[in-house]
Amino acid sequence: MRNNTLAVKELRSMVRGQVMCNAPMVQYTTWRVGGPADILLIPYDAEDVFNACQLARRYDLPITVIGNGSNILVKDAGIRGLTIRTAGGLTGVEAIGEGKVRVNAGTMVGSLIGYCIRHSLAGLEFLAGIPATIGGATIMNAGAMGQCIGEILRAVEVLDPDMVVRQYQRKDLNFEYRRSSLMGTQKIVLAAELGVKPGNRAHITERARQNLVMRRKQQPLNSPSAGSVFINPPGWAAGYLIEKAGGKGLTRGGASVSTKHANFIVNTGRATASDILGLIDEVRALVQKQFNILLETEIQILG
Repeated sequence: MRNNTLAVKELRSMVRGQVMCNAPMVQYTTWRVGGPADILLIPYDAEDVFNACQLARRYDLPITVIGNGSNILVKDAGIRGLTIRTAGGLTGVEAIGEGKVRVNAGTMVGSLIGYCIRHSLAGLEFLAGIPATIGGATIMNAGAMGQCIGEILRAVEVLDPDMVVRQYQRKDLNFEYRRSSLMGTQKIVLAAELGVKPGNRAHITERARQNLVMRRKQQPLNSPSAGSVFINPPGWAAGYLIEKAGGKGLTRGGASVSTKHANFIVNTGRATASDILGLIDEVRALVQKQFNILLETEIQILG
């Protein structure tokens, strides 16, 4: 604990972003569950990220990086060491030449789409309504409406474990369904370059609006969740399998399998991470028994 106190004091003198001790992750995740992060940094810029990682190495602190806190589940015991949350900081979008925008990792998808609408840039409307940062969306290869962000990504700027900033091209990242080769590594996404094209502002706005309306119609967006819990197995929709196996509407503590979309588990108000983990196991067992298919989680479990 003394090491953490010294680290926090030094970190605050090194960065322009926010530094918090014992930060309750219920406030920084879309599921609204999870224990405290020992040290939480919301960086102002990439230099903050670099300085914080150098400090964490000196104090031998593990580093965890999250975006908006969607698509993750933080356990009730919390996260040890340094947690960097890029949402709320590390933001910004700029056009770089014809057909590309450079987006800082903490920029929310909705902010990026708003930028594209204002500048009449098309191609990203399928992302409308995804509550993620661009960094998190890139790592997870987020997508909707039959498209994924990996299809439009041109390059990504990353802080490597050796503390060198490198740029990787799309071909280097091995994008798959809800996966990229950045997952499970110590590489921290700082920015991404995405392909766009000139378009009609009214048409872009309408396509984004339609996608958002469809998402609201199909998904329980009014309740705290982390998005789709399970990856769709080849040839199947996870929500369909869960519903047919009798999982729709199941509850455990304050967690419930959504009656609107069975691949969502929602926090009805007082859920714990343990409630959600137990429900995930229960749903997985039901589907395996009924269909002999072992569902794989899309969410990342932290702590």
